[in-house]
Order: sequence, then structure tokens, then C-alpha cells
Amino acid sequence: MSEINEGDTGEQTPTERSLERVQSALQADGCNKAALANSCGLSPSVVKDMARPGWRPKTLQNLIAVERELGLTLPPQTGERAS
Repeated sequence: MSEINEGDTGEQTPTERSLERVQSALQADGCNKAALANSCGLSPSVVKDMARPGWRPKTLQNLIAVERELGLTLPPQTGERAS
């Protein structure tokens, strides 16, 4: 059971939303993690670890690199206008 921090609104941060989208894409059938890692300049083990439930980034650089390579962009939050 996970704890909710006092004052937590329950909304995801932009990083959490990005991570969720990347993990969904990595877990999809046909995702070649080794080829993706190579095109991002990362080791295959980094991309494989990203697909694990519960994985959290130590830095955002790897998450951003994979997100860009997958063609994922962060959608605007509720109430924000898309540019």
C-alpha cells in the first residue's frame, strides 16, 4: 500500500505522466528495447529497467531521450491551452 503525502492533491506531476506514457509504450508488443536504446544512445539495460513497474528516474535525461525517440510529447494539463 502506498502512502499519500500530506497535502498531496492526487494529481500526477509532468514527470509521472511522462514516465507512465513511456512505460506503456515500452511494454507494448513489438517494442524493440535494444534498438530503441541504441537510437537513444543508452544501454539496453537502462531501457529494459525503465519498463519495470515501480522504476523511477534518477535523472530526467534518459526519460526525455526515450520519450523523444518514441515521439511522445506531454499533453497540456487540464485548464492549459495547447500551443
